[in-house]
Amino acid sequence: MRGAARAATREAGQQRWLVWHLAALMRAGKLPSFEKFVGRPTVRRRQSPQEMLTMARIWHATLQGIARDD
Repeated sequence: MRGAARAATREAGQQRWLVWHLAALMRAGKLPSFEKFVGRPTVRRRQSPQEMLTMARIWHATLQGIARDD
């Protein structure tokens, strides 16, 4: 039940965010361009195999720590 309550709270927050921004855009004298408003996705640098291995080790250590806390 707590998960459903958190999901409902998150959804309500998202709806409030949407309504607030919609009202703000309606009051705007001139709308920004779509690209400027939404933003373009940034191109990310590919990780090297060594960086991937390091991240996998960090995740493994993190998950091991979480499992011990239970």
